Amino acid sequence: MARPVGKRITAEPFKSSDQRVTEETCVRLRRMLQQKSVASPSHSVTEDTDTVPTTQHKRAPDRSGCLQPKCRRLQQEHFLRKSKSLIFPFLIRGGKPMPLCLSVLAFVFCTYNSYLQSRYLSQYAVYADDWITDPRFITGFVLWLVGLLINIHSDHILRNLRKPGETGYKIPRGGLFEYISAANYFGEVVEWCGYALASWSIQGGAFALFTFCFLFTRAQHHHQWYLEKFEDYPKFRKIIIPFLF
Repeated sequence: MARPVGKRITAEPFKSSDQRVTEETCVRLRRMLQQKSVASPSHSVTEDTDTVPTTQHKRAPDRSGCLQPKCRRLQQEHFLRKSKSLIFPFLIRGGKPMPLCLSVLAFVFCTYNSYLQSRYLSQYAVYADDWITDPRFITGFVLWLVGLLINIHSDHILRNLRKPGETGYKIPRGGLFEYISAANYFGEVVEWCGYALASWSIQGGAFALFTFCFLFTRAQHHHQWYLEKFEDYPKFRKIIIPFLF
């Protein structure tokens, strides 16, 4: 007698009640974790049931370089004005020749210093988002602007000391020249002090200090020369700092 042909029926392995409860608990736990991950995007769940939720921290906002263009603008405008000093000798009436070596050295120095300051501001400087409202930046910007105006006005007085066709030296009068002998140098120092405060950098502060030390010695020489050259030179004029020194 032939055996009936049909599908082979395999008996499922016997599972105890404890095993069924454990599997159902795992399934429910996985569903709960998946629903929680959908509701809260800050958590992620993998397919592995042994994986616990991990917190994905939000990336902190980039606070670097928000004021770098502003500080670079101050520096660029300063060196733009300094580049105009190349034309200054041609505007002086009855001036004397100046050694070419000094002009070349001054140009190289200003170019290298501009590179160092720009390199720091563009690659390493980090400022807060609200730095533009910080009292240090506001005060530094005002000092820089005041120094710039003093410098421009003082150069204007020096260029117009002689009338067309005149030669020789005259005593500068007007502006801060009524109080100090080196008003143009004073404006230069104020500019760099303002820049150092606005940028709040060691580089800016170091160059402001160097500028003061360098121009102070030149101002002393000019002041002494005025006293020896002109008998009627005002005795109350200071060297480079009004009312002080």
